[in-house]
Amino acid sequence: MIELALAGLNGECRVSVDESGRVQDIAAAVYNELWKDLPEDAFEEKWISTRMVFTRSGKIIRDDLPIVDAVATEEQRIDPSLDHHAVTFSQFSEARVGECGSEDQLRKDWDTFAPAENSHVELGFVLQVADPDEQIVRRRLSRLRQAQSGRKTKLVPTDKDLSSVPFKRDLIARVARALIDGRQVSGHHEVHCRMGSLTWTEQDYSWTLLYIQGAFVWRHQRRGQNIIEQDTFPSEDKFIDFWTQLSEKSACIYSGLLLYKDNREAVKLEGTPLIEHFLRLVS
Repeated sequence: MIELALAGLNGECRVSVDESGRVQDIAAAVYNELWKDLPEDAFEEKWISTRMVFTRSGKIIRDDLPIVDAVATEEQRIDPSLDHHAVTFSQFSEARVGECGSEDQLRKDWDTFAPAENSHVELGFVLQVADPDEQIVRRRLSRLRQAQSGRKTKLVPTDKDLSSVPFKRDLIARVARALIDGRQVSGHHEVHCRMGSLTWTEQDYSWTLLYIQGAFVWRHQRRGQNIIEQDTFPSEDKFIDFWTQLSEKSACIYSGLLLYKDNREAVKLEGTPLIEHFLRLVS
């Protein structure tokens, strides 16, 4: 783990992250720290509309950059002659400018200093309003994160054994090839609703997976109406990466968040994508 100190117009915080991750993992930790007191739904709405940009030494750091590259830093040691401050070798050398001594002697002196403990890396950050296209992508990622968390289980059928195992990559790759070849797979939602002692079912949305105009589409269309909600994936890799993060159970949660989040009467959702749908498509 590596400790980071972050400062910006929106506040200051310290976070610890696994240095094997990427800069986007730092962003996730900072969001969680800055907005830790927000209710989950308020947190997600704020996250969807807000993007975070990191800087170091005045330069912007890419989200996909490995953390070890983004925060690469020299070793720090305690210099007794500088009030026991932690310094890098470069800083130590600069402080000795004008003094006698070769590079080898400086190295020998440096090796006598104790390593600094609990040192941290400093980064700057700024929060910006995400543009409309980016908000579409972030809303999808928000639904995916909530689906994976397993907390939004209100609509998951308790009388059916939906698998929690993510869809296999080789299966989804075969699905992608079948879609490219012009095949489609679809299903119909059945929503069970309850208001007091009154219960009923609705069959208002159908879903279809298809490949059209060079993109993969997961389309939901309201029955008898031209109301469409869809997720679009511009490449085979993005389509496969998305679906391999879902399982039968989380696909149900995701669909509920997409279509029935504000339906207070909805208590169970059936008809969402199952392994058997994909197996029929590729058989």
